Amino acid sequence: MLTIICGEDNIASRNYFLSLKKKYKENNCQINEIKFNELLENFILEKNFNLFSQKTVYFIENLNKKYSDKNIKLKKNLDKIIDDNDLELFDWEDGFNARELKIKNKKIKVIEFKIKETVFKFLDEFMLGNQKKVLQFLVNLSFEESFLFIMLIRHIRNLLLIKTGVKPEKLADWQINKLKFQAKLWPLSKLIQIYKTLHRIDIQIKTSQTPFSLKESLEILSYYFL
Repeated sequence: MLTIICGEDNIASRNYFLSLKKKYKENNCQINEIKFNELLENFILEKNFNLFSQKTVYFIENLNKKYSDKNIKLKKNLDKIIDDNDLELFDWEDGFNARELKIKNKKIKVIEFKIKETVFKFLDEFMLGNQKKVLQFLVNLSFEESFLFIMLIRHIRNLLLIKTGVKPEKLADWQINKLKFQAKLWPLSKLIQIYKTLHRIDIQIKTSQTPFSLKESLEILSYYFL
């Protein structure tokens, strides 16, 4: 069987993927991390039962990015895996949501981690003149701020692309139209400053070059730029 773990909430989906590895290992299973070319080279998933492990559980990443129905060998091997209930293959997809998956089979189990509506609300309110609302949101933040930080970087990057006449990839028309409206409310120079500051914060946090937490850094950025 094949289980695909995906969704725009990369942090939650990734953590779940890693937690599965940990769970199966604790249950005395053998963990086998395979690569895409192993599936292409007639890689056969063996039912591995022995004295030291109950079974082998397989993990792969970003299979959807390379998958194509035209690749007969890959499709045939995946169909065998999907049809075999004694085999378990978990695939983690980086940034794809369920509707973007190219691998189509009713027997596939898809676990999708969607972005919380509160995050979208924060991104919508992150604009000039909205300092008070944004700061209040950060004060009441009830989930991991690293995810919000990643989404804000992506949002500002998309606004910059729209502002410079470039259409962001993998976005629906209604999302593009919404970004176009929001981009009109921002001077290009201000968006560039915020984008550079976000990346500087990212480096400082990762290298422990700042006394401020990520949440505090976002509060400072919002206070200064909004």
